[in-house]
Amino acid sequence: MNYLLGHHRRVSPWGRVKGRQGRAVAYVGMSAGSGPCHGGFSIVTTPRTDSSVTVRYVLWDHDGVLVDTEPVFFEATARVLADRGAPFTHARWAELQANGQGIVRLIREAGLAADEPEIRRMRDRTYGELLAERDVLIEGATGVLARISARYPSVMVTTSLRRYVDQMHGGTGLLNHFRHVLTAEDCTRHKPHPEPYLRAMELLGATPDECVAIEDSPRGLSAARAAGLRCAVVRSRFMETALFPEAEIVLDSLGDFEAFVDRLAST
Repeated sequence: MNYLLGHHRRVSPWGRVKGRQGRAVAYVGMSAGSGPCHGGFSIVTTPRTDSSVTVRYVLWDHDGVLVDTEPVFFEATARVLADRGAPFTHARWAELQANGQGIVRLIREAGLAADEPEIRRMRDRTYGELLAERDVLIEGATGVLARISARYPSVMVTTSLRRYVDQMHGGTGLLNHFRHVLTAEDCTRHKPHPEPYLRAMELLGATPDECVAIEDSPRGLSAARAAGLRCAVVRSRFMETALFPEAEIVLDSLGDFEAFVDRLAST
């Protein structure tokens, strides 16, 4: 099933509509809001899944795995906060992002909490403008995704807003490789909370033992592990110094993920 680009309508709770090419499109019931909402959740590392169960499904992170958007998001945030007299370093941003924080923490540290809605609006607009100027698709990602999804039904599990996913991939065909696409609007709690991955497995009717996730960040890895999933990590430029002790494997490139999935599926 492919994602329905440009025709968002609510289908409850797990409805299906027809896409542009007449294929069924899976939608998750949407909830209001778009930002991270960790609501007192604390990460608890779950036991390793049963490695004797054959992997049947692949759950894909988006930003940092398929598209190189993290530097663009940083730039948009840095521009807007610098205009408000609140500059910050790349290292500080990477630290906050790794822990599932980000602009909210920076806004509060700068004493700008009252301006948060406007700052977010300006950041989001700037980010969209920058995306329109940049080619962010990671080289070779579409080919790897196409080969893997042809054999293992796949779900995109991203905390990006739906409009950005549409903007980046409208007309590219990349989203057609996913059985489902979960974006920020589809969950009330976001990574590092496990809800996005739990919902993905619910859509597939799958157990954690039957799935493997691919991530690039500590908060994404934490979400996958808290959902009971095996998770591979592909190193991205933005998270090149991060440590991933709970990862099943740390890969230097997305191209290495295909062989890893096949190895899991053959055990």
